Amino acid sequence: MSKIENLQTIVESLRVSKFEVRDENDAEVKRYTHDKNIVEVLVERENSIQIMENHLHNLMNHLLVFLKTARLIPQHAHPKIINKMTILNLQNDFRTKAG
Repeated sequence: MSKIENLQTIVESLRVSKFEVRDENDAEVKRYTHDKNIVEVLVERENSIQIMENHLHNLMNHLLVFLKTARLIPQHAHPKIINKMTILNLQNDFRTKAG
């Protein structure tokens, strides 16, 4: 999904007609921010977290069978790429087509 589609989803969800997007380089924002000191720390996942993630993916695979069978998502779709926004977009598409 593109950034524009994400922004459109936000507009629709908040029911607003106008909003402004500014980043940290914007002059008005910059005067309220300070220099950043970013330090990247890599942490290995514990084995128990990986096991839990695998169980969740297996559960999701069982639940995604319907969407794959209905050809709403690709047959090779992995649970890691299916998120809440994907499901909400599918729901909206389905409502639009059914309505």
